[in-house]
Amino acid sequence: MKHRRSFFRLARASKMTIRTGRHRSGSNLAAFLFAAVLLAAIPVGAQEAPAETGPAPVAVLAIVDIQRVLNDAAAAQSIRSQMESFRVEYLAEITEQENKLREDDQELARQRTILSPEAFAEREREFRLRVDAVQQRVQAISRALDARFSESMNLVRETMIPIFAELTRERDINVIVAKTQIIFASRTLDVTDEVIRRVDLALPDVAIAPPAVE
Repeated sequence: MKHRRSFFRLARASKMTIRTGRHRSGSNLAAFLFAAVLLAAIPVGAQEAPAETGPAPVAVLAIVDIQRVLNDAAAAQSIRSQMESFRVEYLAEITEQENKLREDDQELARQRTILSPEAFAEREREFRLRVDAVQQRVQAISRALDARFSESMNLVRETMIPIFAELTRERDINVIVAKTQIIFASRTLDVTDEVIRRVDLALPDVAIAPPAVE
């Protein structure tokens, strides 16, 4: 019974992989994109230029809701749809193995009264090994789904970087800030819709290969 309970928990954990991956998709990304945009806006050779004197330039701000881009961009939605298909396929496999284990567990319980203690102990040991194998399979599937999701979403993240650089040049923006870092700002500063539009043009879809499960 203990093995079956732990197995069910692991099966549920694999089912949650996509959702947890989705919530993580924007974490720690704000600082990364902020730094990347600033670097992209620096002209080539700027590091060698002598330090300028005089007052600092006036900050021209833009705000981006990074999580909304990762949620609403067409490529991101395609990634989630494909990952859900993989999840359903693997869940069907695990459910089939789970049902077989349940049947074997019930049969083992019936054999307790007719097998010798030694024979029953051997059957029970074999059953536990099979449960352990399925548990390991569930964990491997969970890791593979999570890795493929992160790998695919990285393509969306990478697509944002040159778009931010374009916006800084076209609109004379010198600072782009993630919306999560803002307490209050005018809506006119928000360029999220434009970022999504350009991401959709640059990366309308992502074809994902089935996750490789070890």
